[in-house]
Amino acid sequence: MTAEVEQQEVAERSASAEERKMLWPPLIIAVVALWILPLATSLGLDETGVWWVVKDGLSQVIPRANLWQQSILHSLLVWAARWIGGDSDVAMRMPSAVAMCGALYLLWKLGSRLINPLSAMFACLVFVTMTDVVYVASTVRPYALGLLLVNGAMLALINWLDSGRLRYAVVYVAAAALAMYSHYFFGVMFVVHAAYAINRWRSGNSLAGLGALLTAWFVAGLLILPLVPLAIGLNASRTTHVYLPTPGIDALLSSVTPTIFVGSVALSCIVWAILQRPISIGNVWPRTSGTLLAFWALAPIAIFFIISVLTEKKVFAPRYYIASAPALALICGALLGAMKPARFRLLATTLIVALSVVIFDVNGATLRGAVDYRSAVHAINEHIGAAQTPVVAVPSFYESRTVEAVLDPTLSDVLFAPFLRYRIGGKLIRVPGDLTSETEPYLEEVMKTSLASQREFFVVGLMLSERYQGWLAGRCASLGFKSRTYGNYGGVEVVLFERRDR
Repeated sequence: MTAEVEQQEVAERSASAEERKMLWPPLIIAVVALWILPLATSLGLDETGVWWVVKDGLSQVIPRANLWQQSILHSLLVWAARWIGGDSDVAMRMPSAVAMCGALYLLWKLGSRLINPLSAMFACLVFVTMTDVVYVASTVRPYALGLLLVNGAMLALINWLDSGRLRYAVVYVAAAALAMYSHYFFGVMFVVHAAYAINRWRSGNSLAGLGALLTAWFVAGLLILPLVPLAIGLNASRTTHVYLPTPGIDALLSSVTPTIFVGSVALSCIVWAILQRPISIGNVWPRTSGTLLAFWALAPIAIFFIISVLTEKKVFAPRYYIASAPALALICGALLGAMKPARFRLLATTLIVALSVVIFDVNGATLRGAVDYRSAVHAINEHIGAAQTPVVAVPSFYESRTVEAVLDPTLSDVLFAPFLRYRIGGKLIRVPGDLTSETEPYLEEVMKTSLASQREFFVVGLMLSERYQGWLAGRCASLGFKSRTYGNYGGVEVVLFERRDR
């Protein structure tokens, strides 16, 4: 290597280090705006289900998690956080926030290993701003924990194949198995692991032999055996949990397209074209890394898409195939890192952060923070005070469609968890989530026994259907009531019915 080449490499490394330093402020801004600030927003629908699992102490966590089909591992972490930090929404969300920050660090380690440190920083910025990641980054849900374990398992597997050391094998097996304890669907990563590891073994580029790999997967299988009965039970009751539609090609295409990244790069290209400045793309990544990242990004999405199209199991939802998110972020980071000049990359990263903040709203109206049960309940309580005014609560859990479910003592509280979490006042009237010919007689009885003689009552629910409101308005008009929208709190509608002669 000539002195001139050495000097050029030193200059490139120095420029890369300086550019990485410049990426720290936008990365921190994105994390704070999109992950940290929403910690204090109202719990969403599914989050209140986890609150119900942990609210009555450690002895109730496991049986309730099994009943409500929640991750026992994540529920135990939420219980511990609540025990330490008190009964606050922020405390219950801290396990996810910490886990996602850990996943972000491991993503940087993966990017530095598979591509280069600069592209790894770009990947981290893309990851922080991905819609699916923002949705689960700091919620009382198990997906952030799963992403931490997914990234940890992949990094440990790469280190094991590179070094052959037993300690990396142990970490890999533990992380890969625990990922399934955060959510069953993270088990799809074993397909990615197997394809990558066997490909490296066949090419002679692995210090871990086939026997060692098979042993590792056998041990991982033993570790996840306790999940088998729970998975069988979930499959048996799938008709009460599945509500997703059959996906189309448009859903498939959107699943592999990080919208904010694509939009930011496209806008940057337009600006550069207007300025009549050239853009070039250098070497993106080594061939082995590119194969791994492409398969990692596409396999989970493709598997869930095929299952949803060919079977009655509709499981094509972003949170279910979110194991692909780290790989998609790394691919985007590699593409951006390969684009030149550096000022173009700076413009693109600035737009990524700016668009993210605008779209997700720094003030808390993120994808989850917009649903504001807390404010809805506060408005009702402020109006009725200590009175026993009836409050007709319409649940939104898919499991609440029938009268039997609403009256089931084992399910009644969890189905109405959003209203119980924020201690709704008055007299809670529980009704089914759907208005059908089967549920209508029950609603007629509620009208006759609990509402007809009242001076006023509230109806509250997430996205109350027009049919539900129309049915109530029709029955109540003949009794002298008129209705008005009392408030809409991120989709949680509050309707007040009052007698005309009041």
